[in-house]
Amino acid sequence: MVPSYDNLFMGLLDTKYVDSTPLQPFTWLRYIDDIFLIWTHRQESLETFLHKLNCAFPFKFNWSFTRKHTTFLDVDVWLRNSKPETGVHIKPTNTIR
Repeated sequence: MVPSYDNLFMGLLDTKYVDSTPLQPFTWLRYIDDIFLIWTHRQESLETFLHKLNCAFPFKFNWSFTRKHTTFLDVDVWLRNSKPETGVHIKPTNTIR
């Protein structure tokens, strides 16, 4: 039942919080409770967006942000010539290469 409740809550988050904010993420992708977003506004507005997100609910979201490279659900995402590219993420502990 947990994934169903997770999806219900995160759907509520999508519609009640994200869709109602004045500055929208350029991309908002979600898999159950993992979120990948691309923010094209200033860093200060991203920090405000994330702070208000944490204040809107009785629990806290963990996040990290970068300008160059990230990993989301075993997919590496990076910018090359201002365009996103992807590749399969291989963990350093992987012994099968």
